Amino acid sequence: MKASYIAMIGLTLLANNAFAGGSTGMGVGAKVGTLGLGIEGIKPVAPNLDLRLGLNKFSYDTDETLDNTDYKAKLDMQTVAALADWRPAGNGFFVSGGAMLNNNKLDATATVSAADPVTIGNATINSGTVTSGISFDDVSPYLGVGYRKPFSGTRGWTFAADAGVLLQGDPKITLTESTGTVAQSDIDAEIAKVNDDVDALKNIPVISLGAVYNF
Repeated sequence: MKASYIAMIGLTLLANNAFAGGSTGMGVGAKVGTLGLGIEGIKPVAPNLDLRLGLNKFSYDTDETLDNTDYKAKLDMQTVAALADWRPAGNGFFVSGGAMLNNNKLDATATVSAADPVTIGNATINSGTVTSGISFDDVSPYLGVGYRKPFSGTRGWTFAADAGVLLQGDPKITLTESTGTVAQSDIDAEIAKVNDDVDALKNIPVISLGAVYNF
C-alpha cells in the first residue's frame, strides 16, 4: 500500500472519531514547509499529549552537479508522519517525536556526448546516458518542537508551527550508464565520490507553518 493511502486512511479514521463524538475532539490542519505541502490530523489523548498523523508531498525539477557532472534531476518528496506532541508546561508549546514513512528521493540523468564526456571512476564515456538515484531509509525518526493552541472543547482556528530534524540515515545511491563499458569497480568508486557530496542529506531540517481547525 502506498504511503499516501496509509495517511489518507489514518486521517479519515481520525475524522470519523471526532464526528462520532470522541471524548476530546480533534484538529485538522494544512501547512507548508521544507517537506512540502502537508495535511494532518491531531487527536488529543491526554491533557498534555496529542497524537498526530500527516502527509507531506512535494515535487520539483532542477539541475544538479554531482562530482563535476551536470544532471537533469527530479526531486520527489513524500513523507507520512506519525508523531506524539507533549506539552510539558500545558500551554501551546510542545516537544514532538515519532517517525515518518520516508519516500524522499532524487532521480537524475546526464546526457553524454563527445563535447560533454562523463568520467565514472577511472573510466570516461563519450556517448549514452548516466542515471543516478538517491533514496533514504524507509522509516526515519523525527525530533522537534512546535506551537499549536491546545484543544479547548470549542471549535476554531489556530496557528501551527514546527521546527525539527528528520533523521533520514545514510543516502542510498544508485548509478548506471547505458553503454555497458564501465567496470563495476569504477561505478563503485564514483558512488563513493557522490556519497561525499550528499552526506549532509542524512539529517535534514524540518520547518513548517500552517493552520489547524479544532473540532
